[in-house]
Amino acid sequence: GNPSGLFGASRGVRLPDCISTMGNFCSSSPGESLAEKAIAGSGSDEVDPKEMIRVFEKQDELYLKQKRKNCMQDCFLCEAESEFKVSMEVADATNFLHVQEDSNCCARILCCGSRPWNTTMYWGADPGGTPILEVRRPFRTPAGCLKCCCRQEVSVHDVQNDLHMGKAKESCYFCAPNFNLYNAENEVEYEISMPTCCCGTIPNCCSGKLKCCPCACTTTQCCIIGCEVPFHIYKDGKDNKLGSIERFFPDEGDNTLTDQETFKLLMPTSVPKEMTAVFLATTVLINQLYFE
Repeated sequence: GNPSGLFGASRGVRLPDCISTMGNFCSSSPGESLAEKAIAGSGSDEVDPKEMIRVFEKQDELYLKQKRKNCMQDCFLCEAESEFKVSMEVADATNFLHVQEDSNCCARILCCGSRPWNTTMYWGADPGGTPILEVRRPFRTPAGCLKCCCRQEVSVHDVQNDLHMGKAKESCYFCAPNFNLYNAENEVEYEISMPTCCCGTIPNCCSGKLKCCPCACTTTQCCIIGCEVPFHIYKDGKDNKLGSIERFFPDEGDNTLTDQETFKLLMPTSVPKEMTAVFLATTVLINQLYFE
């Protein structure tokens, strides 16, 4: 039986569907349960739209996979809008969010990686799902060192609950790109920066899995492109590394000769869902600044 309402059954709470084997117990967190429903394509008839933001809870590894752009548009020098899938594994079977950019064609041609846009994250793996997040990027001057104003930034908004969740903003740095991540109260929560060498003066391209000599590169852009250099996530200083944003090269090499990038986001499960969303938005920004 179930004395004293064990597991909450007496209050009408539905037990999580899971498979267990002899001698093992299984558990399901809210974030995992919602992610599974998003993968399965469950809509607002099964999941309250205001609760969909909880899909970012208890996540420690996410993949942001760019969809291959229209080659005919590229042939006519018309930059296509960026489109991504978010998954818990590299395999497409675990896609649970669809990410779509909305921007002006002229801005994409003239402003390129500095263009303003609104990017929406939709529930489910396919277009047309319920919008969960809106990432807003205003026009700013290209990313660069020693900037005192017009720094690159993105802000994240919960569409269903009409809440500001946080933002990421380029900070003043000498050579290695650096971003501060703010919570909803506009307080700095995390810092994202590339590893450095030569007394912190240039990005350390030898820290990634693809080795190359950093001394052969004279600019930040040159150091980053073509190398699997991570952006590390820090909390309360550079001595406390919590995770990373890594440019991921699948075995099939889809992003070797095409504008189709894959990024792996690693972080502790203790990160609040709001900041996990800001991490994803920052990954989209980093892709456009340094890899497009």
